[in-house]
Amino acid sequence: MIKSAFTLIELLIVVAIAVPNFLNVQVRAKFARISAE
Repeated sequence: MIKSAFTLIELLIVVAIAVPNFLNVQVRAKFARISAE
């Protein structure tokens, strides 16, 4: 039980780190497209 709870917390941490990075990449891609035009 404790092990599965720990993996759930790890998953939340990974998501919390990955989501902002993913959004930054999308924003950068948008700016790159705008500056290319």
